[in-house]
Order: sequence, then C-alpha cells, then structure tokens
Amino acid sequence: MAFAQNNLGDVSWNRASYGGGKAEYQKAIGFFENAKQGFTEAGYTMPIPLTDRKVDLVKKQMAKK
Repeated sequence: MAFAQNNLGDVSWNRASYGGGKAEYQKAIGFFENAKQGFTEAGYTMPIPLTDRKVDLVKKQMAKK
C-alpha cells in the first residue's frame, strides 16, 4: 500500500504542477505522508528519506504559488 500511496502522491504532485492548484499539492503531501508511515511500518528504510524530500519539494512548490 505504501508504494501505491507514493505513486498517488506523484500523480497529485504532477496534477498540481500543471494547474491543479493548492488542493492537489495538499493531496500529494497527504499521500506521501501515508506512504512514509507505510514504509516505516513495513520496515522499508530506503524510501523514507526520498519521500521526505518529495514532501519538502511539494511544500516549496506550494510556497511559490
């Protein structure tokens, strides 16, 4: 499920970048946070820093808009 949430976060991030607006950015952050929790619970350590970076990048994009 964590990988699916991560993919959904990427989809929302892309939609936001192409005019979807703040609501899509917020959805992306929610999906990425859920993915991070799922990775943690499943014991996957490698995706967690990458997911944190995605959240930071989405927040930076939101701040620009």
